[in-house]
Amino acid sequence: MAMFGEVRLCLHSVWAFDDERDCIFLNRDPPTSDGLVVLWDKSGSMRGKDSEMKMIASALKCMTGTQGQFNLPNPTGGTALVDAVDATVAKQFDGVNKMLIVTDGEDTTSRTTQLVAGFVDGAPRMVDFPKLGGTIETTRARAAAVAAHLDHIGVDKFVVGVGKEVKHFIDACQKVGGATLVTAHIPTGATVEDVGAVMTTVMRRRPRRGQAGTQGTCTVVPATATPLGAEEVAAIARQADATTSAAERARDPSGPPFDAAAQAQYVAYIVESVAAKLPGCEAEHLHATVGWFRELLHQSSAPMAGALVGGQQWHDDAKGTVKGSVFAPPPAIERRYSWCGAIGRCIELLARNPEAVDARVPGLCTRFADEIRENMVGPVFREAGKPASCFAVTAEHLPEQLKHSVLYYKFKADTYVHYALNHRAASFHWAALRVGGLRVVTTGNSGPSKYGGPVITVEPAPTPAPSEASEAEASEVEDTESVAGSSSGASGYADLEEVSTLKRKVEVLEEANKKLKAVETENAALKLKLAAISAGFK
Repeated sequence: MAMFGEVRLCLHSVWAFDDERDCIFLNRDPPTSDGLVVLWDKSGSMRGKDSEMKMIASALKCMTGTQGQFNLPNPTGGTALVDAVDATVAKQFDGVNKMLIVTDGEDTTSRTTQLVAGFVDGAPRMVDFPKLGGTIETTRARAAAVAAHLDHIGVDKFVVGVGKEVKHFIDACQKVGGATLVTAHIPTGATVEDVGAVMTTVMRRRPRRGQAGTQGTCTVVPATATPLGAEEVAAIARQADATTSAAERARDPSGPPFDAAAQAQYVAYIVESVAAKLPGCEAEHLHATVGWFRELLHQSSAPMAGALVGGQQWHDDAKGTVKGSVFAPPPAIERRYSWCGAIGRCIELLARNPEAVDARVPGLCTRFADEIRENMVGPVFREAGKPASCFAVTAEHLPEQLKHSVLYYKFKADTYVHYALNHRAASFHWAALRVGGLRVVTTGNSGPSKYGGPVITVEPAPTPAPSEASEAEASEVEDTESVAGSSSGASGYADLEEVSTLKRKVEVLEEANKKLKAVETENAALKLKLAAISAGFK
């Protein structure tokens, strides 16, 4: 790898964190020594800092030779910095001995309750994590405790703070003694020259190992950083122009349509990986269900809640009824509550970039390395926030199951993630997969009176007049309703299968009755004609 700003870095991976962590870049050829892992703050407070964050990401990509391989994550949630650092250190990535942390503020949402404050006879000395407070004193105390904790974790850490709010934390990291910490600060409104100089200068420094408790090396700022040459500044600027934020991608996702054949294999790989983790789940059923949701989005002009198919289901075993997301689990799945979770997981994974999915779908980036590099495959969906919405599922959407029923769904604002189609995958359609063999829940998650949209009425299922030949069979379906009706048998899903079978019998009998009536009418006409002919001979 070539030097950039007198720095040569071997990047292992980039992890975006808020309350959780997502991998947004994973090196397909990870370093075996002297590797760097990056923790990138994507909390909600990062909104409004796109310019600075693009330049930081671009400088990092230039220093690691990963130009064009990742973009800014979607800012959301709180800042769980300690949790992110602890989880990354626990991974013990082979060949990694450096960590770069890019953040804009204090830790606000870590679940950790105790921090390392030092060591006594080789054992860590733990202290309580100071509570959040609204005073400058509590903010400083919490920042100091987090800084001490980070400094007592073995790998060398480079902390780059962005904006005004981070200054208390950067000061705390600098004052803690710097045994494993080097700090830098990039102010709001920094230029490409400023960011490039700060990033290359801080990554050239080394922590003051063995000197904990002494005053650390001064924080790198634009005024103290070593300037870059014009060519290097221009390289960062070009990369910053090519780096996109989540908001920009939502407004105008760039790129041509995905390759249809490669995308089909990519989708199948993810779906099959999820299906393999749920005993009794056939990938074909999961594939068909997610494909059905995709077709709804293709037909709709508005985003739809993933919970429509991947949300919770409520079972009333006493009444034998179910309400909630559309499709009931196939009989082979014993953990029925895991079925909808698997559907939701597929949709979520298919709404993320491949690098963000690889950690949860092992081998994805290896299997599709060429296709990912050539930008041939990627997300089918994109997240569209948590708006309020309503939707009625009818025979238009499920002609085999909902001839005489409507499922009403209502989703509250700020509760359920909605999805739209990624325009790059808009021309990609699932193969001809049918959901006709899947059962449907007995109701939606709402009713006509609380639904909020136009109420759709359908005629009830007709009851056929029993004939002598069909009287026994007709008695079997007396008082039953469709699979998606308002009630099912006392044994719940087991009875739904029987009801579906009986419903088909009723339809066969109706057709037989029609034919029988036609025969009877024809017979009557023939009798009249025969009587007229007979009268003519008399």
